[in-house]
Amino acid sequence: MKIEEILGKLVSFNTVNDSEKEKMFDFIRVFLTDYHFRFKNVGACLVAERGKSKIGFLGHTDTVPASEKWTTNPWELVQKGDKLYGLGVCDMKSGIAAMLFVASQTEKAVTFYFTYDEEIGFAGIRDLIAEEEFPETVIICEPTDERVLNTGKGLFEFRVDFSGVRVHSSVATDDKNAIFRATDFINELRNFSAELRKSQPNHNFSIPFTSMNVGQISGGDSVNSTAEKCWIVADFRTNPNEHQKVREEIKRLSNEQPIKLTILNDIEPFENKISEREIDRIFDRNFEGDDGMTEASFLPRTTTRIIYGAGPDTSHQADEYVSLESLKRVAIIYKQLIEQS
Repeated sequence: MKIEEILGKLVSFNTVNDSEKEKMFDFIRVFLTDYHFRFKNVGACLVAERGKSKIGFLGHTDTVPASEKWTTNPWELVQKGDKLYGLGVCDMKSGIAAMLFVASQTEKAVTFYFTYDEEIGFAGIRDLIAEEEFPETVIICEPTDERVLNTGKGLFEFRVDFSGVRVHSSVATDDKNAIFRATDFINELRNFSAELRKSQPNHNFSIPFTSMNVGQISGGDSVNSTAEKCWIVADFRTNPNEHQKVREEIKRLSNEQPIKLTILNDIEPFENKISEREIDRIFDRNFEGDDGMTEASFLPRTTTRIIYGAGPDTSHQADEYVSLESLKRVAIIYKQLIEQS
């Protein structure tokens, strides 16, 4: 099958919220069986192995929902010139199509990992890391527009609950209001974030410093009463070497106030060492960093993690598309990586 035909078949499965994940897995099994792969389920993930390999490729099967602004059928691959349209063609069924196509082009050993729930909770990669031993190198086939990403920021995400005393606003004082306690805490976060910006910038990332965001806040129930409760959810996207500093500071700030801290995600940054290995020569371009969060961040430190896929990156957009020529170039690189491993 041509690579675009494989992609068309993948797009035909509605894997929004993994609803037709098993149908897609069935297609993958049938396709790869012809090329001497063996299969196993790890949690609810599918792993396909051919021989004992030093390299693996990883792709998630789920997509975001299609918006009402689509002008084509989201579950039908439509080609217009060099552009291939369909829900998930970019994020990231093009990467999976390249994996399957390359499996038919070489007989070398390789391992493929097919995960689920990447768009919401990362349950699939958590299944894998709990049980699987990974090869020396894993390529995460996310759309990067052919940029080679070999380092990723960390994520420290947390919720803080504040308590106050409910009294009438006519007799209110600042110390009784949970919202004021929350805003004081937010100001502390902003001051700490400003200090981090003074650190040595890491120009591998488009945002070269550790960044902070308060994404949610809720509190109080009446305009004429002080707030008895308030909560916030915030996160830091951490540069390598600053994650522990963030972790310690949030815990220190939490210990100074009568609050409840709940850590939602504590995922450390990763950074591969650049060397004169064959894998680096195959890419033959500058390595960059990934500002966002992918499944690469969950893999063990002993594994070299590289994020590399086709483009342009139109993830989550209406009329999502990928360039056929970009997809073909990426497949050539995938094949070279497998054959040199």
